[in-house]
Amino acid sequence: MGEIRGAEGGLAVDSERYREEVRRLVAEVLHLAPEQVHDGLSFGDVPEWDSLGHMDLLMTLEGRYGVPLDEEMIARLVTIDAICREIAERQHA
Repeated sequence: MGEIRGAEGGLAVDSERYREEVRRLVAEVLHLAPEQVHDGLSFGDVPEWDSLGHMDLLMTLEGRYGVPLDEEMIARLVTIDAICREIAERQHA
């Protein structure tokens, strides 16, 4: 990952394209009210985003976007922003 391009059509902008979809997905998988899911939300911030909730979320991301369920992803995808960037990068691969 690591590549974040400028606002003129690069990955940073593309990750924004997925932000609302990711927030809805997180709310759905973790059984949260939509207003509980914000850009700053991360693993452990709410009781529902515990280790089991995290695995449920990652399995959903794997099925929907092809994000691999491996140790690196388990450790890295712990924020809304990280999830959005990963999805944007995979869509450009």
